[in-house]
Amino acid sequence: MDAIAQEQVWFDGGADNDPPGDCPLPRAEAEVDTEAYQQTLSPPCRRQYEEYPEGTLHVSSQEYLRTLTLAHEMGEIILTVDYSLDPANIAWIYTTSRALGFVRRVQ
Repeated sequence: MDAIAQEQVWFDGGADNDPPGDCPLPRAEAEVDTEAYQQTLSPPCRRQYEEYPEGTLHVSSQEYLRTLTLAHEMGEIILTVDYSLDPANIAWIYTTSRALGFVRRVQ
């Protein structure tokens, strides 16, 4: 294995670009499926959340990062691919991914 690529670590988008991106995943496991998290979602992201109860918006970034950080500590190259169009979110993804030592790509 040369690297691990993980999509939707922090932001997701829908199939066929509906929504096109910027749907935030819950940051911590304690936020998954809470009313407070659901209230942060835009109407298109909430529709995706409700339509796909087994989808990525029901998984925390913390859960992905636990495995990715362990693999990185073992010397693996980690590639993150997030779905965002908002410049502020893109900047945050780049900064956060780099700080963790990961290679990042924004779609």
